[in-house]
Amino acid sequence: MSLGYAWEKFHLSVLILAGGQGSLHKRLYEAYTYQLGVLKVEQVPEELQEAFSLLKEELKTVKCPGKQVNIASVQRAIGTEKAKELAESIVEMYDDIAQRYGRTKQ
Repeated sequence: MSLGYAWEKFHLSVLILAGGQGSLHKRLYEAYTYQLGVLKVEQVPEELQEAFSLLKEELKTVKCPGKQVNIASVQRAIGTEKAKELAESIVEMYDDIAQRYGRTKQ
């Protein structure tokens, strides 16, 4: 497990969610495509691996085929409430990883 790499990917995902352009669906798509999608389950703390695996499976429904994001199809795949839940899960996992990572720096 590379805690620093997991922290980096979750940190960048939270920045995308908080400050990215477009709808929440588009920001989830970007957080998954550019950050969390490349992070392997084994690279997060063991206690988070099951939750992260489930999160990745749900975020895969956000990823649209093709080169251009079709937000309408993303919104059909997951509703607004589900998008909020997924975003909250990312922030909660980031918080857990950040606390663990901070303890390793002390």
